Amino acid sequence: MSVSSVGSLMLIRDILEYQLISKEFRIPEVEDMFETLQRIGNLFAVPASSIPNLVADDPKLSRMDPSELLQFVKLRADFKSIKLNKLS
Repeated sequence: MSVSSVGSLMLIRDILEYQLISKEFRIPEVEDMFETLQRIGNLFAVPASSIPNLVADDPKLSRMDPSELLQFVKLRADFKSIKLNKLS
């Protein structure tokens, strides 16, 4: 599976819809998880060169294990053509 730039927009839109529904339950832990998922979705939408800055500047992504983040980045359609020195 890979996520293209167009697919990233669809993914983010879908995550936001699920996030809106999850807020109706008013369970902070679930809301926090969807917020994190939404930010992970951003990894697919930004230009590859912006990924390290996105991770470093985002309070949720910067606390995640870099190896876990890399698993998501590897799902980008352009992953084989991008060069990342590090994620955080």
